[in-house]
Amino acid sequence: MLKVYEWEADLQEVWIQGSVAPAVDLKIGRQIVNWGRSDTLRVLDVLNPLDNREPGLTDIEDLRRPVMMLKADAFYRAWVLSLIAIPEIRFSKNPPIGSDFAPVLASLGELATFVAPENVPSESFDNTSWAASLGGVFSGWDVSFHFARIWSDPGYLRPVLSGPIPGEGTELRHSRFTLLGAGANYTFGSWLVKSELAWLDGLDYTTSTPTTLPTPSGPVRAEIPTGSVRRSRLDFMIGVEYYGISETNIVVEMVNRHIFGFREDMRPNFSVERNSLETAVRITRNFINDRLAATLVAVVFGNHAQDGSVVRLDLRYDLRDALVLGGGILLFQHGDRIPFDSISRNDRVFLELKYSF
Repeated sequence: MLKVYEWEADLQEVWIQGSVAPAVDLKIGRQIVNWGRSDTLRVLDVLNPLDNREPGLTDIEDLRRPVMMLKADAFYRAWVLSLIAIPEIRFSKNPPIGSDFAPVLASLGELATFVAPENVPSESFDNTSWAASLGGVFSGWDVSFHFARIWSDPGYLRPVLSGPIPGEGTELRHSRFTLLGAGANYTFGSWLVKSELAWLDGLDYTTSTPTTLPTPSGPVRAEIPTGSVRRSRLDFMIGVEYYGISETNIVVEMVNRHIFGFREDMRPNFSVERNSLETAVRITRNFINDRLAATLVAVVFGNHAQDGSVVRLDLRYDLRDALVLGGGILLFQHGDRIPFDSISRNDRVFLELKYSF
C-alpha cells in the first residue's frame, strides 16, 4: 500500500492541435474530454477515468486522468461535430487494499491475501474505443448528442476457474459497452437548467451466492462471485443553478440510474440496486474582492442517504498571484453502499498550499 502513495510519476495532458482544413481541427495526445454538464455527478462524462484514491477531497474536474486520443472537430455555423479514437486503455485509480478507503479485506486476516487480479484488455486496433458528438450553441441554450463504444471503467468480478476454495480463479474484468446520450442547457434570468440522458447497453454485473468461509476467528458469511449477467442501464440527470445572489452560486443536481432486467443476486458485493439515486448540492461564495472563496459540497446516495453521504467545506485564499492557501473539513456518513459501509470514521481536516507556474 505504501508504494501507491510514496512515489508516482505520470504524464498528464500533453497534446498537439492544429487546423487541417478551414473548418476542421485535429488534436492528438493525452487529453481530457468532458461531455457532462454536471459539476459533481457523472452521466455523459465517461471518456476519462478518475483518481479515486481519496474520495471527496477534490472536485471532479481535478480528478480526471487524461487519455491518449485522436480528436477531429468540424465546425459549421453553431454546430460542432467531434470524432474521437481512443487507443489507450486506462482505468480509474482506486484506493489500495488496506488503505483508509479500502479497509474491507484488511479486516479479514488471511482473506486479505485474496485480491482478484485485473484483466486489462490489450491495446490494439480491435480494442480501440470510439466516440462521437454533435453539439450546437445558441442564444440562451445549447444541446448535444453523443455516441461511444468504450470500455467500462468500473470492473466486475467473474469466475474463470473452479477450485476447492470458493471464489478461487475470480478476476476483475471490464465490459465493453455502447452509450447513446444527449445533454442540454437552458438559461433564463438568474437560472440555469441542465440535463443529461444516457442509455448504456452491454454492462456486465457480478452475480453471487452466499457462502460461509472458514477464518482463524471463526466462520464468516460472505457473498462469493459465481457468475455475471449483461444488462442495460438508463442514467438521467437534472440540475439547476442559481446566480441571483451577489458573489454566490448555488447548484442542485440529481441523477437516477435504472438497471433493466435487475436480479436479486446482482445486489451483493458492490451494492447494486435496480434504481439508485444520487443528489449533489454545491454552494460557492466569494469574499474580499474574489480573493477568498468558500465552497460547501454535499453528495447524498439514496433517497434519504441510506447508502451514505459525504460533505466537504473548504476555503481558498489567494495569498498572491499563483499562490493559494486552502483548507477545510471532510465528513463521511455511514451507509449501505460500498465504500460508505466501512469509511464512516474517515473524517478529515486538511490544509493545502498550492503554487502554480
